[in-house]
This record gives sequence, structure tokens and C-alpha cells, in this order.
Amino acid sequence: MESTTGKWERAKALALDTWPKTVFTNFLYLEFFGRRSKLSPYEFLKRTAEEVKADASLYKTLLDAVEEASDEDLEKMWREGWGTCSAWAILLSSRLSESLQGINFASDGTHRTAYTDDSILFNSSARNALQLEDRKPVR
Repeated sequence: MESTTGKWERAKALALDTWPKTVFTNFLYLEFFGRRSKLSPYEFLKRTAEEVKADASLYKTLLDAVEEASDEDLEKMWREGWGTCSAWAILLSSRLSESLQGINFASDGTHRTAYTDDSILFNSSARNALQLEDRKPVR
């Protein structure tokens, strides 16, 4: 059986390795930005973040879309509660353990995290694994 220290080290490495290689989003974000990009869905989806940033016109179009969007338009993208935090928690938990036994999921109604019985917390806001001490996250 893996030690708690070994699992903690593996969780940190997993989180740090996974975050920069993975895009976490939902279809509502894709729809919002895809429509404003004026690209076909295929052309929009195949671009990496670096390619979008390198295309100054497209990048400005997307930034302007966010700045000019109404609160209602932006709220539609997260109101239903499906996004980065859920995907991050599920992905890393499933990679850390062969089964979800000992993995717990928590939600405050707007944000979701996962934590293990041995005090490892996956929180997308931190983009890292955190260790809980006295129910408080520490790095």
C-alpha cells in the first residue's frame, strides 16, 4: 500500500504536470467564443491557446467579446455549474486512484473540489494539489 507521503508527492506531480497540458472548459464557453471568432467550429476548436494569442486580430476579437458582453451573457457560461472545477477534480482524482473509493467531492453550490481520505485536496483555483492540515489547505 502506498504511503500518505508517497501519495502526496504523486498528487503534486500529477497536478503540476496535468494543468498546463489540458484545456478545461465546457460547451457553453466554446459556443460563446466560437460564435464570436467568426471561424468554423472545426477551425476554432483545432487552434491552441498559443495560436489564438499569436493571431492578434482573433485575440482582440475574443477579448472584446468578453469586455462587451452583458452580465447575463457571461452568467450563462457558468450558471449551470459545469466547468473547470468539476473537470479538474474528477480528472485528477481518477488519475490518483484506481477507484474512487476514498475520494470525496465537495461543492459550495458554485465551486467543486475533490479530496482524499488522507487529506489531499484538488482545487482548480490553486491549479495544484494541496494538503489539508486541520481542515485548512497548505502547500
